[in-house]
Amino acid sequence: RQWWMVSNGLACWWNLHLELVSLSHERPQLLCRTLQEYQEGLRTMQKYLSGDDALPKSEFDHRIAVSIAMANINVSVEMGQLNVLDTDQLMVLKRLAELQRKDLMARVTELCKKKEKALPDLARLRPERLEAGAAPAAAGGKKGAPAAPPPGAGGEDKSDLQGNEADIVMATVSIPFSKDSVEAVKLVDQAVGFLNRWEPKSNDETMLTLWVELWTRLGRRCLGKPMNSNEGAKYALMCAIKGLEKVDAPIPKYASQDRLHWRGACHALCGEVFMQLVDPQKQEKESIIKLRRMSVEQFERCCEYATTTMNTSLAAFGATNLWNVALPLMHSAETRQILIGPFTKATRALAAVKYQEDPFFFAGLYRALFDCYADTGQWDSIHEMLSEAFPVIPASCQRRLWALRMLALSAQGKNVVVAMGKMKESQAKAQANIWLVLAGASSKPVDQLSAFVKAIEILQNAEQPDVVEVRLQFADWLLRNHFHTADAREQLAAAADMLLEIEEDSEDEEEDVGDDLYRGGFDGGESSCVSDEQSQSDGKSFTGQSRTSRRSSRMAPSDAGTRKSKSRGHGKRSSGRSVSRASSARSSRSSARQRSVTGRSTSGRSRTSKRSGSVKSKLSKQKKAEEDDVLSSQLYSHNYEALCRIFATQGRLAMGVDAHSALCSAAHFAIRFFASTVELANTAAQKLAVSQVSPQTMLTPGDTVGAGGSASPASGAMKRASTKSMGTASSLGGKKKEDHDAIHLMPSFAVPMLLSDWAREDAWPWVTSPHLPEVLKLAEQNDLLEGDSCTWAGHPEAFSRPSLSFHTLMRLEADLEDQGYHLLAFPVLALHLQLAQSFQAPLGDAVACLAHLRLSRFAAECRLSGAAEIATARWTESLRSIPDSFSSFDEEREQVRSQRAGRGNTRDLEPDWLELPRNQQVPSKQACAPWSCGELHAYEVWAAISKECILHGEVWMAHALADEAIKHAADYGDRRTMRELCITKARLARAEGQPGEVIKNLKDIKAADGEQAAQIGCLLADAYRQKGQSVLADAVLRDTCSAVQMASPASQGQHGSAREIQAECALRAEKVRVELNRLRLALVATQDWLSDLHSTFVTHSEIGQELHGAALYRCRVTSCIHFVKDVVGLLEAKRTDLIRDPANSGALTFDQF
Repeated sequence: RQWWMVSNGLACWWNLHLELVSLSHERPQLLCRTLQEYQEGLRTMQKYLSGDDALPKSEFDHRIAVSIAMANINVSVEMGQLNVLDTDQLMVLKRLAELQRKDLMARVTELCKKKEKALPDLARLRPERLEAGAAPAAAGGKKGAPAAPPPGAGGEDKSDLQGNEADIVMATVSIPFSKDSVEAVKLVDQAVGFLNRWEPKSNDETMLTLWVELWTRLGRRCLGKPMNSNEGAKYALMCAIKGLEKVDAPIPKYASQDRLHWRGACHALCGEVFMQLVDPQKQEKESIIKLRRMSVEQFERCCEYATTTMNTSLAAFGATNLWNVALPLMHSAETRQILIGPFTKATRALAAVKYQEDPFFFAGLYRALFDCYADTGQWDSIHEMLSEAFPVIPASCQRRLWALRMLALSAQGKNVVVAMGKMKESQAKAQANIWLVLAGASSKPVDQLSAFVKAIEILQNAEQPDVVEVRLQFADWLLRNHFHTADAREQLAAAADMLLEIEEDSEDEEEDVGDDLYRGGFDGGESSCVSDEQSQSDGKSFTGQSRTSRRSSRMAPSDAGTRKSKSRGHGKRSSGRSVSRASSARSSRSSARQRSVTGRSTSGRSRTSKRSGSVKSKLSKQKKAEEDDVLSSQLYSHNYEALCRIFATQGRLAMGVDAHSALCSAAHFAIRFFASTVELANTAAQKLAVSQVSPQTMLTPGDTVGAGGSASPASGAMKRASTKSMGTASSLGGKKKEDHDAIHLMPSFAVPMLLSDWAREDAWPWVTSPHLPEVLKLAEQNDLLEGDSCTWAGHPEAFSRPSLSFHTLMRLEADLEDQGYHLLAFPVLALHLQLAQSFQAPLGDAVACLAHLRLSRFAAECRLSGAAEIATARWTESLRSIPDSFSSFDEEREQVRSQRAGRGNTRDLEPDWLELPRNQQVPSKQACAPWSCGELHAYEVWAAISKECILHGEVWMAHALADEAIKHAADYGDRRTMRELCITKARLARAEGQPGEVIKNLKDIKAADGEQAAQIGCLLADAYRQKGQSVLADAVLRDTCSAVQMASPASQGQHGSAREIQAECALRAEKVRVELNRLRLALVATQDWLSDLHSTFVTHSEIGQELHGAALYRCRVTSCIHFVKDVVGLLEAKRTDLIRDPANSGALTFDQF
């Protein structure tokens, strides 16, 4: 027999099918589809592994034998042939060496447990070399008894495992399948018993490797279920110590790569054990930090072994777990210093293995190392670290490294512009982001101003839509640093113009081309929503006029459902410009999409098997955030949301009619947010019909979703007009479909027709209709939506900055209420409710509760009782559940306290002002502390809800929310929210008749804006009057009014805002009220009493003129009503005194009444 030929044949057959076997490990279901010849080949080769026709020892390759045997077992089990797991079919185990026996036995045990099949009898599968001496014992023993006496029994050699590696592996693999922790502990003890009796020789490298591997595998099983967490961690730590001898053992010299690999894995096991032993609820802070430091040390050693062995998986596992453990330690400046060494080892380990799986995580490690070095000003070490980072980080992810280099150079006082010139970066967004990082990190206002201007210039030249957000951020910086208000308004106007120009171009294109989707095939030009005649007849239309001609031509909110503005206040532009701009944008998008598809087809395939779906998703999002975007040819929901924020901000900065125009424009774009969604859904339905895609959720002919949101019969609403395709299909789907008929559908969805309809949620099709999101989803799946930046209501990217949108909408709703635009506030509240979906529960539920509170109040004031009842039912249920969520934020609060303590902060609140460095000629200057809106916290929403609860009479809930929010604000050091909460508590105390509590809540407020100062002054004055301290009340009003006047831009020769004038007038009106109360109590002894009364009328007249000049008409009416009430009460009291005792009425007579 030519056994060498048989051995070579087995090797060749195996190599031919190696790719199939490797793929089957990732996708076992493919084994059911293998060819019959492949299965028969595996069964045929089994006879050469064991039995009469088995290969002799000289030609027997253990690695090929175990691979063929395991492949046969896998395919047979997938085909349902479980007999391959019988003991008689596993005789190859008797011929395999220890390492191969271990692998095959592990797989067999796992399959037996999963298929609920009895485990093989190891007594019959003992190694061949032990059969001769142990045959009598096996014959008389029980089935399943140990194959041989344990190592060391009867004075035998302890270094001989005697085939017990199969018993160890069987017990180890069986642990996860145990019914409870007691059975799992028995299996662990059984495996430990075999391992404790074994002592491998110090010169046997194979057995030393097996020793570490078996202990490591057993320890990992102890950390999983059903083992008890504490007991399992202790067993796992014992296993790790056994495998390493000691946890701080150095790397052994002259060890094999396999043993070093398993020792590194064993150190990683130690790190996981220490990490699992951390219990923040029961342990002290020192114990927690100690355990985390011990865990960091073990993962650091894991990275050292990864560098030595050049093992990618070991390096990635050690670095990622090191990051997870070290993250809480990054909150303290003291503990950050101990992380320099571990982070350095982790980065060098990833660099040694050329790690490319998650480059953003890799760069994040360097960023964390930068923070550790920056605490002590080790700038040279930072530059050395960055020199190591640039060669190993892919070029597409080096933008963060450049940002770190710019920060280091800026901190050292070096020229950043020169270094920026050396940066090889073609993406405008990446360059601008680095300048924005410098703007946030620099302490000099001149450098901050230069960085903002440079970032805006780069984005503007590249026509990047991100310039809108940067201009908004720059406008905020200008206001905080006491620049002229006109400068901030100019930035807001520039941001709005960029978006409005796109909208005008798209509208001009529709007019010139005459290819309107919803008008083709119908007479009369019916709109998707309400027509102009209907909007004018309801009496609720308006036009938002603004600074430029673009904004003066905005449509009325009641017309917002239409695609175009019918009454345009400017001349039509040249059609050639708009068409060429739109066509160029489309070509840019198509080319960009083609490049992305090409990139996926060439490079994405090779990485599919290595990278998980979550990592790929994160990479794609981060790359998209840093790569340049193509300017869209039309606006979508996220653009309209940005415009709403822009005009809401302008409304607070403007004066007079401009403020009204800005608020009306903000409400208009809130409507356009939803109208664009409806238009997009109608377009998608048309395209789906043209492309003959008929989803099950698509409306049947004759149904339409109108203002009520539910499908209702409508004759002809979805009539299909069959005409030959002459270009309609190409205009809708982008391709000619000559073999299909053009199908014209009536609009299936519509926004509410009247402003009053916006108060009812059941009139919103994006909420009530399940068809609208399904149509958009199906159109997106079929690539029927134009543009890569297409968004709609419910899209995850509809709100680019949700936290900032929340605060802006809150202010906008308050401004609309102050101006009497309650009807216009309903679309804004709809946008507010849509924003709630951007936050996870319970935060999102709280945001929705706040919106329902305001919606019910506004609807009640507008006498919309039905809508008010619906909204009240919504907030009543959700408001009761908010206190139940308080405990879910305990861990977050503890983490925040740890972070602030690590940065050297105590429980003191953040400062109100920042001292700006100035030169010797110019004194120091203060600037408002920045308001961090990067993340919305629950206590900020609770603070707003508590204020709203006062207006609804929910005093107890207002107290509960305010008290809990104060605790959170103190933990975060949020002085701004704490100031609002103190005012709220003072209002509650005044409502309860506790003037002392009012003064106590307001005494620690040292800075406030104009509105807050007016509220504080009025509350304190009223509290002092109730306590009988009129002198203090007068002093508070006098000083507060003086402070507001001095802080007003008008005192510096600038135009103030309507809000500042309103605050000043509120204080003056309060002084008038105090004076009238004094005159009511005083006797009319002389003619001076009448002069003082006349002075109050003069002052009130001046207040009214100022309010009228600022276009605060509703505030003027309210002020007049309060003044008339106070004067009438005074006159009635004096008339009563005159009737009762005319002699003591002094200069007052009946004729003067």
